[in-house]
Amino acid sequence: MSADRQCLLVLGMHRSGTSALTRMLGLLGIDLPKTPLGGNETNIIGHWEPTPVVHLNDRILAAAGSSWHDFRPVDSRWFQSVEAQQFRSEACTILEAEFGGTGPFVIKEPRICRLSTFWIDVFGQMNVSPVFVLPIRNPLEVAASLKIRNGIEPGISHLLWLRHVLEAELATRGRPRVFTTYDELLGDWRQLAGKMQAVLALDWPRAISDASHDVDALLSDSHRHHREPPARLFEDPVPGGLRKAFEIVDRWASSGENSDDFAELDRIKAEFEEASFLVAAAVASSAAESRQLADSQAQLASSRQQLSAVQEQLAMTNQQLASQHREIELIAKQLDILKWRRPRLGWRK
Repeated sequence: MSADRQCLLVLGMHRSGTSALTRMLGLLGIDLPKTPLGGNETNIIGHWEPTPVVHLNDRILAAAGSSWHDFRPVDSRWFQSVEAQQFRSEACTILEAEFGGTGPFVIKEPRICRLSTFWIDVFGQMNVSPVFVLPIRNPLEVAASLKIRNGIEPGISHLLWLRHVLEAELATRGRPRVFTTYDELLGDWRQLAGKMQAVLALDWPRAISDASHDVDALLSDSHRHHREPPARLFEDPVPGGLRKAFEIVDRWASSGENSDDFAELDRIKAEFEEASFLVAAAVASSAAESRQLADSQAQLASSRQQLSAVQEQLAMTNQQLASQHREIELIAKQLDILKWRRPRLGWRK
């Protein structure tokens, strides 16, 4: 990979329009990965994250004692371990294989929100200059989408949203970055492209005018399956920190970020860190009770099935016995008839 190459790192929570944004960047001439994760029934336009990066991030999170759906923080000490450095070397190899060109390239992978410092270190080792795009979507819409796709309860999705957004914001603070929203992407992508070009000092390899037809065809509002007005976030029973964090980053997306908000975001994050392990313990206890209940219900269902099978077998046996009794009675009657019909023999002198 050539030195001083630029990478656009898309840092957004799952189900926040990151796939459509990344595809738009590809249509503007930014290099996409060679082996992107394909689409499915919940994302027909494709996911566009590099498949090897997804697998690597899952392994990194597992090694650090976490997963993509864990809202607790990753222990920062793990990133200084020998194992973490081995993963960095592997990440460099993957980037070389996925992005072999010379122009700017884009990486979108929601797990990187929680591993931003790891990947920033990797870029440093490779002399790559990262700039950041942080897509924001109403956490109620994200929760509704995750409920359908993964069966995750909204309360857990809200905590995941908070973890991803707060981690990505802090890791990129002071670096070249743009906040945007799913509404802005679908509503006026040209304005968004212009904002990114100005703030991130980008030169699109393909002019906006040349890409317009393709991007317009891509960004159809029909792909959006969940819509919630922001005001509902202040009506629903969600954590206060979630409301305030969304209010701040949503305002930044429309009006530009304000450093006066940093202290409030830091306060929310600190309180979240204190509460996350307690909440996780409660969730784990509830999950254990749910599993025990599910096991008991499964055992009961199995016992009922066995009882039903025994009852069916008993009914079949009774039918067979009844049939045998009828046959015996018929034979007995036939014997009795034969006995009375038999000629009587007398003695001859």
